[in-house]
Amino acid sequence: MRNRVYFGSYSLEHWLKLLRTGDIILPKYQRHFVWDKERMSKLVDSVRDELFIPPITIGSFQENNKLQNLIIDGQQRLTSILLAHLGLFPDKEHYSRSNETKLAAEDAGLENEDMEEEENTVIKWNVAELLDKDNSFEAIKERAIKNGHYETFEPLIDGEMLKNRFLGFNYLVPNSKNPVEMQKYFSSVFRSVNYSGVNLLPQESRKALYYLDKSYEQYFAPDFCERVTVANRLVKGKVIMDFTRSLALVTSYYASGVYYKVGRGYGRKLEVYYEMFIQSVVSDEYQDIFGNFGRLFHGKRYMPFIERLQQTAEALGWLRHYESIIDLDVYFMGLMYWILFKKKQIDTSRKEEIKTDLGTAIRGFKDNYKHRQSPASLKYIQARMQKSIEIYEGYVQE
Repeated sequence: MRNRVYFGSYSLEHWLKLLRTGDIILPKYQRHFVWDKERMSKLVDSVRDELFIPPITIGSFQENNKLQNLIIDGQQRLTSILLAHLGLFPDKEHYSRSNETKLAAEDAGLENEDMEEEENTVIKWNVAELLDKDNSFEAIKERAIKNGHYETFEPLIDGEMLKNRFLGFNYLVPNSKNPVEMQKYFSSVFRSVNYSGVNLLPQESRKALYYLDKSYEQYFAPDFCERVTVANRLVKGKVIMDFTRSLALVTSYYASGVYYKVGRGYGRKLEVYYEMFIQSVVSDEYQDIFGNFGRLFHGKRYMPFIERLQQTAEALGWLRHYESIIDLDVYFMGLMYWILFKKKQIDTSRKEEIKTDLGTAIRGFKDNYKHRQSPASLKYIQARMQKSIEIYEGYVQE
């Protein structure tokens, strides 16, 4: 049996009902809202004038004998329609993530001149923040006003427009109930439809590769990473640690044992490299670049080592903010290597000595003007990894 696709349309009123009742849901990777009020207004004008609007794509996914309808494409449109009807818009100053894309681009191996100016403000917000047990329009608006971080305006969509304007849909039904097969199908659909739209941050886009298999969530993005942030000379504010990036690079070194092979051939395409890493883990297939996840963690039993990593970082005082990606790499790459891959423990009673050694290495890297200006250059990433691993080796407990 082939994958099936059904077509149709619903009134705006019905779409918002599905959204408010949870009959359609956002996958975890679709977390952030990137439209501004002007784009929302243009959408409303198009709906009012009955112009063509790309259909909403919904995917049927069955988990634990429960059917879920995932919003594969259309979050921005549905969210904008809800906000336009309520006369609400999340405050950009409070939720802004506008500069994280620049940092993600630099970490992906792009030099400064390769980065394009971001046209859209990424808001660390999604429609789930408005929803609760009572999801009547009145209750939603009351909660938003009480929250205090929403701009209010005269609603752009009235009740009559909700009833008399329609949005089309594509409803996807995969030919398999196997979670792995469904994950692959929906991931490919999600990623293909988003190439032509407003891009997610690389970290969010990668989640489409593993989001339906919850057993990998804490491997690629452990909860403690929310407490590890990094600054960059291109951005203002704090950006959460990109754990998958570091994990992919350290995994590659563990597989080869040679620093200069890490990322080789992917200097300006490291995002592709990180995606290849995720695919190798999820498929549990041996790759020369990354080795085999199943041999490293039999039965996917990686959590004891993730927990040890967190406990060690807490004991050392490393779960904090860092001045640059140089600092972050030196502090964490070696720690990840010895705990996750070599299954060792670090002598946290010597944390002041460790901190001194790491600080000396960081100052040495920053004293190099070229390293300081182009920290995403592959040779400098390799150097930071090598130094970090060598430093932590002196504090390994047998």
